[in-house]
Amino acid sequence: MMTDWIWLIPPFLVAYGCSLSFPRWDGYGKDELKRYALSARVDPIGCLLIFILCRTLCSLCATSAAGDDSTFTIADAAVELEAKTERRVVPAAIAWFFGLFPVLFHLNATPMSEKSWDKRSWEASQWFGLWIFLTRWIIFAHAMYLSMSLYAEMAGGHFRVEMYSGVTNIAACCTFVSIQYYTLVHFHSHTQKVREKWHKRAVRFDFLQGVTHVPSIFLAISDIFFVKNRELVIATRPSSLVMAGVSLTFVATYIAFVVINYTLTRQWPYRMMDDRMTDLPSFFRFFTWQTAVFYSFLLGVIAVEYIAL
Repeated sequence: MMTDWIWLIPPFLVAYGCSLSFPRWDGYGKDELKRYALSARVDPIGCLLIFILCRTLCSLCATSAAGDDSTFTIADAAVELEAKTERRVVPAAIAWFFGLFPVLFHLNATPMSEKSWDKRSWEASQWFGLWIFLTRWIIFAHAMYLSMSLYAEMAGGHFRVEMYSGVTNIAACCTFVSIQYYTLVHFHSHTQKVREKWHKRAVRFDFLQGVTHVPSIFLAISDIFFVKNRELVIATRPSSLVMAGVSLTFVATYIAFVVINYTLTRQWPYRMMDDRMTDLPSFFRFFTWQTAVFYSFLLGVIAVEYIAL
């Protein structure tokens, strides 16, 4: 239904408007501001594609949550959900409000690649700006999901079933981006050098990276604990096969995008990928390993949902 898409207009306009206002950090030069301008031009397309991906995957989850019985539809699940739990508009609004902060920081203040001393990253972002980074994908998808959840709590119906069904996969994505940044990127030797140079230019690199990566995991777990009914999160959870397929689809979509960007720029978005994706076998090993790590986070979120009871 067209009304299901109306919720997107206000947060999209807010996010796009913020992306047009360039950062005011004194340490940024004209080259960095030009690269922000590039990201701002790409943002409408990126937001739309992330929204479509997020909505599609949540819909797939809801289809599975309706059950194997063909006579039990998503509409039936929506009626059952309405009967068993009250709508939680205020907690959903609070979660949406805090979910915007990582997005706004990433739009307006995240350090861009510096042309003179980080040529590799500069070249990697020349086509798609900050959209080459998984962080941007996940925090935008999470903000969109929280916006959809707020709309679902107000409107109810099948849309609410979709949000309940998709929360486990969304939480796994948020856990992945929070933990893997500090596992693979933050302590990398190249990141240490970049941090020192940004600090000399009065840009608070650690703070900005922390505020864009850390909140996701806490917001996702809070969504399960305080915004949604935990028993019904488990009741509407899709099958294991569907959750695995949804996770694989998200990871594969990002990897495909990264490969396209590499074809255009001959550069990977992360320095650590230079050592792990030197040929086709190493590429598949890296892809398989990251997918396995993602699945481990998915299992961890499922365990937390049961512990929460």
